[in-house]
Amino acid sequence: MPHAEDPPVPETADPTPPHDAGPSVPHDKDRTVPHDKDRTVPHEEDPAVSHAAGDDGPTDWLERPAAARGGAARTALKLLLGLLALAGAVLLIVWLPPSAEVASAVEATVLEYELAREATWPKGATLGRRLSPADEQMLAVTLRTRVARHAAGEALESFDAAAVAATFADAAAADLVHAVTRWKGEVVYFDFVRHALPNGVIVRAGVAKAQRVGRVDALHQRVFARRWVWENDVVIYEYTLRETEGAWKVVEIEPWGSADIDGTNVVEGERSD
Repeated sequence: MPHAEDPPVPETADPTPPHDAGPSVPHDKDRTVPHDKDRTVPHEEDPAVSHAAGDDGPTDWLERPAAARGGAARTALKLLLGLLALAGAVLLIVWLPPSAEVASAVEATVLEYELAREATWPKGATLGRRLSPADEQMLAVTLRTRVARHAAGEALESFDAAAVAATFADAAAADLVHAVTRWKGEVVYFDFVRHALPNGVIVRAGVAKAQRVGRVDALHQRVFARRWVWENDVVIYEYTLRETEGAWKVVEIEPWGSADIDGTNVVEGERSD
């Protein structure tokens, strides 16, 4: 015998029997909660940690300052090494002896400068008589002109040509029988001290000098029986020279010591004897 068909179930019917715990409660998604009553605690994002694509992780964020400090330290170290190398090169240049050509030119300049500072009987002045004021003035002009060929700066400014001419005139008046007509010299002591950058050197030198002295024939206005008379000792000066337009000139001069006429027995400062 055929079974009776079950009656159709309505589509809206819930076949699941209700729970015994009580009436059903609507799902939370069906509720609307006002913003001012939302008790959800907002999540505070850590600025050091970001999960967004392309952001740096905490390790990268912390390592960047260290890398920057390391780069700055390396740059400072390179700069320091460069400065040390430059200072070493300058020191090497300062204390390195000059070439033979430069040393020879400097020595010759010192000799010419020292001889230019010495006075001789002026040409045209009457022999056997005291120099007139005009002769003395002319001698001072001649001395300064000669010194200016080999000196500049302080060395030239400090040279008192008028005083040298006056001293020579007084000495000549005290001995009208003899006249000094010429000077010669020789560098008997020469020592390089250091370079004076950018284009100078400092040296110590001593020049042995001799004056040519003759007897005066006032009647015929001539000097005869000439002879060389050497000075007893040598004064050593410290010279600063600079090269300008291919020519060396003395720019500073300071007394340093003394030596015998042959350049031996060098003593710094004044001699006690």
